[in-house]
Amino acid sequence: MRRGVGAPPLALALLVSGCLGGSATPTRPPPPSCADTIRPASALTIQPATPPGAVRVACLARTYSNVIGSSEWSDVPKRFAVANPDVHTWQTRVLQYGFTACRDCPQPGLDVAAVRRDHPEWILKDATGAEVHPVDRPDWVLFDFGNVDFQQAWAANVTAELSRDGWTGVELVDAGNTQQWASQPIDPATNQPMTEANRKLYLAQALEVVRAGLKINGFSLVADNGPATVVDPAQIASTDAVTLGAGFASRTGVAWQTLFTYFEAAVTAHVGAWVEDDGDLDHGRRVFGLASYLLVSGPQSSYGINREVAADPLYRVDLGQPMDVALQQGGVWTREFAAGSVAVNPGAGAQTVSLKFGGTLTVPAGGAVIAVDDTVYDSSR
Repeated sequence: MRRGVGAPPLALALLVSGCLGGSATPTRPPPPSCADTIRPASALTIQPATPPGAVRVACLARTYSNVIGSSEWSDVPKRFAVANPDVHTWQTRVLQYGFTACRDCPQPGLDVAAVRRDHPEWILKDATGAEVHPVDRPDWVLFDFGNVDFQQAWAANVTAELSRDGWTGVELVDAGNTQQWASQPIDPATNQPMTEANRKLYLAQALEVVRAGLKINGFSLVADNGPATVVDPAQIASTDAVTLGAGFASRTGVAWQTLFTYFEAAVTAHVGAWVEDDGDLDHGRRVFGLASYLLVSGPQSSYGINREVAADPLYRVDLGQPMDVALQQGGVWTREFAAGSVAVNPGAGAQTVSLKFGGTLTVPAGGAVIAVDDTVYDSSR
């Protein structure tokens, strides 16, 4: 599933109206090609490879709750709002870097030429006075993302552009903890090389400030906050939702547990979990992936799958609201919902569990079940 424009002014106090996917325009009837589409019970995410045309917009709007795109989409987000006011559209953005905007690239928040001219202090330098850039991106420069004036300017300019084009919010693709720079930046707060602890702290603070600036105007923020091995509660809590660009379907054992621990922190922080299982999944892996996602799902959460499997009746299973967080029975993680139960066994041996829906069941190693009413979806069948 997964994976510019001109220079906006650097105003610090620009406030414009935004929306969260809502629209006063009546929903248009679907085209015949997707008139029989049934909306999944779980919120689903997709990132089309190219800007969708009018017919595909109408069809995607009947299946997906979250659609990720880029600045080249022009008025496509407005078309989604007309097709279905409940669909949220997210523009990929970069927070920490400045560069010349390009097609198929995430959009920078500020124009790097304008920053060099008006606010050179917002560009981090190394001990030699040279600008810092990522190892693999010599044309990108590292902004002082811990500077509150920079953060406010970034939020103001991004807010204006989101409002103009009808987006719901942003997905920050550089909000993770695996940044590799060609040289070590000097921390303006200490005049010493930036420590890893301070980098993580500044990122959390930046997420908090830019999210606040977006929220004031009705927009939201999703952060690509990997890797799963780094669980920073402050960073996670400074977002509306987090994603790692990964899912549970092909993971068991330690790999599954690592991903679960990360998204469990999002549940604790009342932040949405965006889990992504892409690729050619058979029925068993679909059940296992969806069941694992349901363990960590909540408000603002979303599940990423490819378009070909979205029509699977499995994704129309409606368990209702979760009654509690995920709990462990032996080596199996379970979660009860108002209308169903979920159990996932990421371990190496079969385990027996008791569920409110489905009763007593044996879940095989690397298996899962989703029980609703009188039906049990079993990954082993």
